[in-house]
Amino acid sequence: NVFSPNGDGMNDAFLPEYTGDQPYLFEVYDRWGTRMFSTTNKVTAWKGDTQKGSPAPDGVFYYHLSVGKNKYAGEITLVR
Repeated sequence: NVFSPNGDGMNDAFLPEYTGDQPYLFEVYDRWGTRMFSTTNKVTAWKGDTQKGSPAPDGVFYYHLSVGKNKYAGEITLVR
């Protein structure tokens, strides 16, 4: 769960793998609980930006993923 959005074409974004058709919500938060990213589109990846579009700093972020009635959570490490 480490990615580096540096434009080299390798691990430039974070996207959970999901191909089903149940309702989908993917959110990313910083360590203070500020939402950095949110999408209901299963093919839209987090590219390491804040909701305002500026680059997020290096560090550990937390994701919440809801697929239908199932909920998942974990950590993502961003390295610039």
